[in-house]
Amino acid sequence: AAAAAAAAAALVRPTSHHYDAVISSWSRAARTRGAPQRAQHVLDRMESLGLLSDAARPGRGGGAGGVRPTAGSYNAVLKAWADAEEHAGEHLAATRAQELFRRFQRNGGAADAMGVCPDADTYRIMIRAWAGAGGRQKGAAFNATRHLMKMAELLEKGVEDMEPDLEDWKLVLKAWAEADPRKNKHAAPRSLYVLRRLENLYLSRITDARPDAECFRLVLDALSRSRLEGGMGPKASDLLRKMDDDFHIVPDTGCYEAAVGAWSQSAVLRGGDGGSA
Repeated sequence: AAAAAAAAAALVRPTSHHYDAVISSWSRAARTRGAPQRAQHVLDRMESLGLLSDAARPGRGGGAGGVRPTAGSYNAVLKAWADAEEHAGEHLAATRAQELFRRFQRNGGAADAMGVCPDADTYRIMIRAWAGAGGRQKGAAFNATRHLMKMAELLEKGVEDMEPDLEDWKLVLKAWAEADPRKNKHAAPRSLYVLRRLENLYLSRITDARPDAECFRLVLDALSRSRLEGGMGPKASDLLRKMDDDFHIVPDTGCYEAAVGAWSQSAVLRGGDGGSA
């Protein structure tokens, strides 16, 4: 009878799959107010069950009744925060995602913790969370860049699974292009830096992601809005030449318009002497 009762209890005890299903449901409902918080509450419960069980049964692992969060569990909650930032304007959603990301990193690095580490999807979600924060959160473009550069660094070290795709690069370039130049006076140079990293990785055959016309246009947009002393006209012209010489890309109308804007801004900053393109 006791064995039968134990078997029956095991049948109704939630497993990681059940917890993950609930998290995924809340993640898909991220536009619903409070959804990210509810998803994270379920994740918190998974962590607690796993750590308590491991403390009671050292060395055996697996969590209570097999309850233990995976990278997918963390990513689903991070996605809920990213979607809330992008679509629902959830207050400080990207910051909440960053806090969870740090916890994820700590848990992955501690021998007695969850034992799972951030993967490529984790970094992509964080890039999207910060890129979507726009002007609502200070340092959004910088934080998106930091996550992208970490992926690039790991790729250079041979971790091929961490290769950013072209959309990841474009999200960060767009974040700098849309950054308020009054609050981010170095937005244009940082946009140039991100593009150069992509160019170097591609030309070195480390990545298959090849900069396209949109990548250059986003950087040119950032240059056209720059308020740095002297302006960015010459750098805009350099970019147009690079598109043709190094990548055989024909600049589109948007590229030329942004380049003209960069030279116009240069003329204003130089007091009327705009030079020549």
